Amino acid sequence: MLPGGDGRGSLRIETDQSQTLPNRKVPVKNEGSPLRWKDRLQTFEEFNYESNLDMIASRGSHLVDQAELRNDFELWLQLLQFRRRTYGASGVVTIFNGILERDINLPTTGPVADELWDAFLSFAFQRRDLRNKFYKYVLQLHERTGRAWPNLYLKVLGHELETVSPHWFQWHQRLRKDFPPSLEHLQVLFGKAMSSKQGLVVFKNLHMDFPFRKMYSTIVPSLCEEGMYKAALKWHHHLMRLNDLPSSSVIAQPLLHHLAIYGDEGELAEITKGMADAGVSFARPVGKNLKANAIISREIMNRIHGEINNIAPKTMSDSFCARCFATRVFPVDMVISVLKALGAEEIGPLSLREIAMRENSAITVSQRIIQLREAGISIGVSRFSMMVRRFAKDEDEELLRSLVASDQHPDELENWKLQESLLLSYRRANDTLQYWRTIAVLTSNLPDKLVPQEIWNLQLRGYASDRDVEALLQTMEGMREAQARVSARTSGYIRACFLSSRSPGKGAYRTDDLPMLVNIWQTILRDGGALPPIAWREVLRRYGMAGRLDELEKLVFWLASWYSDPKARAWQIGMTHYQSPGQQDVAVQILESLPLTHAKHPLRQIFTTQAQEAIIAWGFRQCSSGETPDGYNKPAMPMHLGPTIAKLTWGLRLLAQLKQSGVHINTATVGAACRTRLLILFGRDRSNRVVNRQIRANNPVTIEQMILAMEEIWGPTLFDSNKTSPPPGTLLRLQMIKKSIIGVPPPQLLPLPKVAPAVETDWSSSEDLESPPLFSAG
Repeated sequence: MLPGGDGRGSLRIETDQSQTLPNRKVPVKNEGSPLRWKDRLQTFEEFNYESNLDMIASRGSHLVDQAELRNDFELWLQLLQFRRRTYGASGVVTIFNGILERDINLPTTGPVADELWDAFLSFAFQRRDLRNKFYKYVLQLHERTGRAWPNLYLKVLGHELETVSPHWFQWHQRLRKDFPPSLEHLQVLFGKAMSSKQGLVVFKNLHMDFPFRKMYSTIVPSLCEEGMYKAALKWHHHLMRLNDLPSSSVIAQPLLHHLAIYGDEGELAEITKGMADAGVSFARPVGKNLKANAIISREIMNRIHGEINNIAPKTMSDSFCARCFATRVFPVDMVISVLKALGAEEIGPLSLREIAMRENSAITVSQRIIQLREAGISIGVSRFSMMVRRFAKDEDEELLRSLVASDQHPDELENWKLQESLLLSYRRANDTLQYWRTIAVLTSNLPDKLVPQEIWNLQLRGYASDRDVEALLQTMEGMREAQARVSARTSGYIRACFLSSRSPGKGAYRTDDLPMLVNIWQTILRDGGALPPIAWREVLRRYGMAGRLDELEKLVFWLASWYSDPKARAWQIGMTHYQSPGQQDVAVQILESLPLTHAKHPLRQIFTTQAQEAIIAWGFRQCSSGETPDGYNKPAMPMHLGPTIAKLTWGLRLLAQLKQSGVHINTATVGAACRTRLLILFGRDRSNRVVNRQIRANNPVTIEQMILAMEEIWGPTLFDSNKTSPPPGTLLRLQMIKKSIIGVPPPQLLPLPKVAPAVETDWSSSEDLESPPLFSAG
């Protein structure tokens, strides 16, 4: 106990006073407070004396006990910051005890108030006694003054979400009435909730109690940006039910684009209809010039007028008309005349098929379509009708006869998944006619100039289904010569065919196909194909969980180099199947001006905060076997780092190299991940993961050696960015950092081993590492 301590309470600090404290200057802000207390806070010893409020004043009263300085909260903040840097949680407790004993009412507004409340709450989460005492103080302050810190709910529930605490509901109930959040607070909380599925579930319950409007523009785009489209779809429906609508369809555009490419067309239509019915604007800027060849016929005007007034075209039963056209007793001319007399405006695909079957050639079919149009009868806009009209116009007898003689119902031509499945079966059966007929159906909605490119992509997807790598690569070579590009749908299809299934949190059953998939994807990118950057996350995850860190490292540096080139990034927008040359030029212009720190930058989408934490964890996991692996050959390895330290810090070195190459790496995220790993490795609690217990059992190094090694790789900002902290490598700094991580006094500091770099090998365990919160929620 500090000299003069009275031993009251359980929150008093135990510290070692045998060490000599350095007499060094501590800088203090020069604005805002009287100069007289700044004159008494110049050295480390003076700060230590004035902030040690557990000790009876032996050299005159403490500054905070003087009447004119009692409520000088800048002084309180200076003392708190010093005590926290030097003594960690116990130092914060000392200052808080001093506030309680002196009945100080903390301020609730302003930057000083924010720093005080933030510091107290941060450490209150670490200890149950401090947490309960601080909550009691908050209630008393609110009762005495009617004031409360406006960010209280945000800070407390933010911690509960980040740590996935089971006590979130208890704190929500305590704070919701007297300390409710604002809309901005909920928006921030949602960002924290996105770190886990459980966090999203908790946030949804919070949102039900505070259903603020205008949350749609925060929730749905954020989920889409992280690739969480299923969650985005669920939240879309939830918010629409609460009448929380997007201000325009642009807000929901990422979700709509994803559904258009990978989703169900019926679901997309239902969502867009629901948004339109709710009054969401789908308006877009109108072009200045209309196309010169745009022709507005009477039929088109009738259709537009009918759609606006919700009047469907007058039609007869398609099956009835089809029977009429199929009856040889009734001439086709007579049936058309009867339909015209009855005022029919449209016939269906079944009727058109029967007309085509009665005609002898493509030319006469084309003449019948013209005859129907002149009678004011449309053949409709179905896929089948479009194909009949095209084949008849092109006089393609074989494809026309194949289409009308097919046993498929005309409506099945709208099912592109079924058509692609049939295309694959026709290719395997070497049925050339039906193969090219299906090709024509699948490309019927594309402009003529893009049809060859889609044919290449359809062939590529077929070879991917058969896992025929040789044919796949040959086709890609042909696409390169033809200057055809791989579409986003094809890239995703190749991934689905070559990657085995994987349960969440578990490694893949087999990873031998990963190098081949990486090679194919890299070729796609080099040839200008479309591949969403988020697709790389799963490959990196599988390499890391399989322990194939050499291949992971090579891929990471390749990605960093590739996506640093704006022209290479331009094809990775991934929102449409194809882009015109003009759209490509616009994309290049946009991405050339996109900084590396921008949230939309491909490297930010690949190396997310979760990916950075995982890379740190994969390095630690190398040490689960307790053996010195073979093949460990890392360049520029500091020679004084031992084999175990070299493996444990593999992920940190990789992130440091990425940061040096310009990739946006979050120092706070990396520091928190390192603290978590050190807590698992050296903390007092026993991990419930077998692999973590193995790492701990095989670990020969001390926490001090790890801290020194990590700060040597990253720098002093890894664990503490405060310039007034003890310098790196000193015993006092190691003691301060260690206490902030595991909260116990350090053992005798051991020197680092002087051994050569270690070697590494693959490890096969697929169990995922746990990532416990830094602070226990009790």
